[in-house]
Amino acid sequence: MKGGMLGDFSDLNLLREWIEEGKIRSVIDRVYPLSQTADAHRYYEAGHAKGRVVIAID
Repeated sequence: MKGGMLGDFSDLNLLREWIEEGKIRSVIDRVYPLSQTADAHRYYEAGHAKGRVVIAID
């Protein structure tokens, strides 16, 4: 999709460059299987997470 609701892609290109250069990165604290979604939610809500909590769907 070009233009429209997304507008200018320059910000996305800049973000891509920063990721490729290692200037920014995502931090994943823990990965939980789908069957443990409730545990993941409790962990996140308790404020223990130091990064993102991921639910893996296999």
